[in-house]
Amino acid sequence: MNVVVGEFWLPVLGTITWYSNVSPGETLPRGLVSLNIETVLVEVSKFGPAVTPITVAWLLGAMNAINLLDGIDGMASVLGIIVAGTFAIIAYIIGLPEPALVAMVFAAALLGFAWLNFPPATIFLGDTGSMLIGLLLGILAIKGSMKGPGTALLAAPLAVWTLPILDSAAAILRRKLTGRSIYETDRGHLHHRLMDRLGSNFRVLCLVGACCVVTSLAAMASIVMKNDLVALLVAVAMVAMFIATGLFGRAEFSLLVNRFRGFLRSFFRLGWRPATSQSAVHLQGSIEWERIWNALTESADKLCACATSMACLACSNASLAAAILAGLVIRAAWACSQ
Repeated sequence: MNVVVGEFWLPVLGTITWYSNVSPGETLPRGLVSLNIETVLVEVSKFGPAVTPITVAWLLGAMNAINLLDGIDGMASVLGIIVAGTFAIIAYIIGLPEPALVAMVFAAALLGFAWLNFPPATIFLGDTGSMLIGLLLGILAIKGSMKGPGTALLAAPLAVWTLPILDSAAAILRRKLTGRSIYETDRGHLHHRLMDRLGSNFRVLCLVGACCVVTSLAAMASIVMKNDLVALLVAVAMVAMFIATGLFGRAEFSLLVNRFRGFLRSFFRLGWRPATSQSAVHLQGSIEWERIWNALTESADKLCACATSMACLACSNASLAAAILAGLVIRAAWACSQ
């Protein structure tokens, strides 16, 4: 019953905030109201009151992670099917039949929806639908990972959520390190970059789905083998693969490295005259802006040199005119004295 009440709040509050025409940052209370209800559901009291803020942050992150990834047809539904199915199996393995049943029913419901949401989609989720999926998946990640009172699995749910966490973390880094608000939209998300590289909605879904299946299998293997290192290593390897191949995350990683280098330069050159530095990072799109920027700066340098030459010529002409005028004045004064 608490699940139904908690999920009911999202579309209701979403409709209110939509017609109120509020900014993205002001939609945070919508999630907090729903999460305060869901906090009772996930029974965080088993872990102590200090875990409540962490639970709220996790569920807020889960809602926004799926919402940010839902940029092309079928993305949220495909991810939801894989993640919910994985949590169903994990919950069944560790002996939690109730969360396993809920996760399986939810995966089946998403499978029925995906038939109409698969590209070209005839039905779309919207913000409320994707956040609802993220909220329930976040709850299942907690409920389906509790081994007993006061204990829970950590590595397996994080491994299953590798791609949504990577996309959200990259978006926050990208916007903060470029001086923008984290609520500002852009075209640098995972699905945008993959669409630029692969050029097909279906190919993007296949790649993302395959990667999510790999991390999910690693999570289940870590449960069976009782070794969290398996899930963590596969998750880290997946992130490294995306960055190394340039599919996603390389620009954000470059921004982070440049910021760190700037910090080290400012630290070691403390008291010295700071040296100017320049760096370029391709964030989004397919246009080679660096070549355009180099051409622009080269033209600016030539224009500056031309302006300097004209200024020098103007100065020389002004000096010549002043000398001639001074000569005329002296000659006039000499004539008057005669």
